[in-house]
Amino acid sequence: MPTSPLNLDALDLSDEKLKRLAGTSAFQRGCSYYKQDPQLVYKINGTKVTANVSGNYAYQQQLTFALQGVDGHCSCPASENIDFCKHCVAVVLAVRENQITSTITKKPKISAKQQELDTLRRFLEKLERSDLEISLLKLISEDKAHFSQWALRAHNALNPVDATFLKKKITQAFPLNKHLHRYSQVGQYFAQAEPIIDLLVEQREGLSTDLLFSLTDYALSRLDKALQSVDDSGGYRFHCQDSLGQLFIQVVEAKQFSLQELVAFLLTKLKENNEIAPDVPSAYQHLLGDEGRDAFYQALLLLWQKIPVPSATEKWSETWDENSHYHLFFYKLNDYARQTKNLDLLIELQQRNARTASDFVKLVDFLIEAAEWERAAMALKRAQKSKDSHYVTHQLLNAEVKLLVQQEKHTQAYSLFDQAFSTKPSFSLYKKMHQFSEQHSYNSVPQAFSFEPQTILDQLRERQKEDPLNQFTFSRLILDILFYHQRHTEILQIEAQDKLPKEYLSRLIDAYPASPDVTLPLYEKLIAAYVRFSDNEHYRQAISALITVKKICHTPKSKSEFSLLLARLAITYKAKRNFIKYLKEACL
Repeated sequence: MPTSPLNLDALDLSDEKLKRLAGTSAFQRGCSYYKQDPQLVYKINGTKVTANVSGNYAYQQQLTFALQGVDGHCSCPASENIDFCKHCVAVVLAVRENQITSTITKKPKISAKQQELDTLRRFLEKLERSDLEISLLKLISEDKAHFSQWALRAHNALNPVDATFLKKKITQAFPLNKHLHRYSQVGQYFAQAEPIIDLLVEQREGLSTDLLFSLTDYALSRLDKALQSVDDSGGYRFHCQDSLGQLFIQVVEAKQFSLQELVAFLLTKLKENNEIAPDVPSAYQHLLGDEGRDAFYQALLLLWQKIPVPSATEKWSETWDENSHYHLFFYKLNDYARQTKNLDLLIELQQRNARTASDFVKLVDFLIEAAEWERAAMALKRAQKSKDSHYVTHQLLNAEVKLLVQQEKHTQAYSLFDQAFSTKPSFSLYKKMHQFSEQHSYNSVPQAFSFEPQTILDQLRERQKEDPLNQFTFSRLILDILFYHQRHTEILQIEAQDKLPKEYLSRLIDAYPASPDVTLPLYEKLIAAYVRFSDNEHYRQAISALITVKKICHTPKSKSEFSLLLARLAITYKAKRNFIKYLKEACL
């Protein structure tokens, strides 16, 4: 709630204004913050407002209200004490809502400014038209944005539709090489462009289809080039982009291409790789239909096959521009093959595109799915011989196991898992060994698989003693295996020796959901771990844990022990004022 009144008469605090200041996504998040805390506290000093909105941490906002609306900044990382962010939006919404409420519940007061405006209006009514025109023209000419808007309105009202004029205005709407990064700069850039794009949309009825097509295509191209030096992470461009995109789709439809012409046109647009233009071909699916879509991708496949495959020695990040059509067409075709579940096309694409071990592993998976066992084995060898095969060790192992299982070499497949686990033990490998032995042991000689959890645990403990540098890794792997087999009694023994890492406490507590005699000591250690972070978020987690444990304390003994736990916490953490406050608020 405010600490003093603030006069907002005639100020632009609309949602649209806030979206331009903060960006669409930040505006929406700011609305969420305000809904969570509609009684947000802020302080007013003249036309300046300061507030504190809590996100992950408490941030301070400083806003200034002026005739043009509002501007300001926040101490959060997104704002960096410069830009208007979601926290600023929440504060403005609180100020705006309080003003509306005050207007409804209190007798309206005529501000000094409003009185001056009324006096000025009466004065203007007495002036000659010529004097008003001179004064208005002077004011308009002194403001760049107003001048552009009024000039457009005048031209639109007094002249027939002029394609040359519109193209010139589109060029002015998106000046290039501006290198803008701050939200306020980018917002102003697109605020000046929006009236021009709106004019193009309004004038569409007076233009031929070909002229409208040419102008809209030019505007999309110009916007795409502008964004190479304008950082629009706030989404200020969306009004222009959406308006132009919808208009372009409509004008393409109006040109009434034949299906063959439409496919050729869309291939041309795809080659341009304009990231602002409507997506090809999905935005035109209603014009293509299923037949046209398939024809488009068939033509795209032929184009892609004619482009040389980039050298395996080249890094994609360094040669993207040079090979952009190759990569773009591949990703489009790959998405189409996945959507239509065209396994033959996926194999064809991956076969030609494979350059790295990871690529060959994907090819192996596709070939196995298609039961192309010989080709899968050849692809696997290519993957194993690749220089970067060490990055995909687990994927190679899985692929080789699948091929061995297909050949009914189950013992050999299990040996691969066992060898990999011995070389570099991990919980994921352990689970695969266990699941494989459970699934395939009946296909082999009874003693062929030597999977014994206890034997493996003993071996890990021995290795832990021999390798003190990796004790951390081994201790957690042993615990993961014990949890996997639900050997909770053994884990309790480890916890009793204070050797259970804190991150495992919650998992152990979950294993005894209705046993307060077991879990109360565990909860006490968990809460201590939370409180040691000394921040409000962890304090709340500690309170949540206490509320949970209270619900399972039904017997007189458990209730008594819970009361003693609360007493110990109150004494131990009396210096943690916020934690004690939350403890009292929870009525525990």
